[in-house]
Amino acid sequence: MKNRKYRTAGMYAILVGWPEKKEHAPALTRPYFSMCHELAAQDGLVFKGNSVMIPKNLRADVKLKIQPSFLGIEACLAYM
Repeated sequence: MKNRKYRTAGMYAILVGWPEKKEHAPALTRPYFSMCHELAAQDGLVFKGNSVMIPKNLRADVKLKIQPSFLGIEACLAYM
């Protein structure tokens, strides 16, 4: 449930706008306040530039799901 709350607060801040002061930002988004101008949301994901932001507590799960399907850089480039 905490992850859902994090995503909701983060998405809300990105889509509606960040407050002027860090103290007024939702507590779960404060660590990202200094980079708020670099964050964007698309298709339910949060991006910093071209990188997807994955919460620390979800990184191990995501890594396990991605690695078995990764074919290597050569295979990825072949699809381009």
